[in-house]
Formats: sequence, C-alpha cells, structure tokens
Amino acid sequence: MFFEKDFSWNGSIKSTDLTQFLDQNFDMLIDYTKANTVFKKHIVAKSKASFKVGYTEVDDRLYDFMIAVENEEIISFNKELIKYLKILNKL
Repeated sequence: MFFEKDFSWNGSIKSTDLTQFLDQNFDMLIDYTKANTVFKKHIVAKSKASFKVGYTEVDDRLYDFMIAVENEEIISFNKELIKYLKILNKL
C-alpha cells in the first residue's frame, strides 16, 4: 500500500518501503484496484514483476494481462485470474 505522500513533488519516491518493494523481482504483480492515478501507474510501470495483471478499465500499456469484471469484484477477478493462469501455464 502506498500514499500520495510517498512521492515528492516531481514524482520521485520518498518511501524506503516502496523503493524496496519496487527493487524486488516478483513473478507476478496483481493490481486489485481500478484506480487510474498517476501514482499507481508509476508504481506498476516501475515494478520489476515479470508478469503484471490488472483490470481492463485501467491503462492497457501497464499490464501483460487484463481481466474484465464488474465493480472490482475480487472473487470474480480471482476466479478469472486462476482460470487464465492455468491456460497460460503460469500456475
């Protein structure tokens, strides 16, 4: 979790926790929000995750795979994610 205060006026990251998170190489980053803020886009773009998943309503340049579900329904999102990860041999 991060907040607007974790960024300086010019967009650089002030939070050491956030910097450490971004420096880790994850197999997958799952974005559970439909928020379309510059801060979230910055974090997703800078993440070193090898596979990024998010909602279709957000900028499609950020993710390797996007899922369309109504109203941020986490259960539906997870079911679709698992189904497609099995198809893509990611699970």
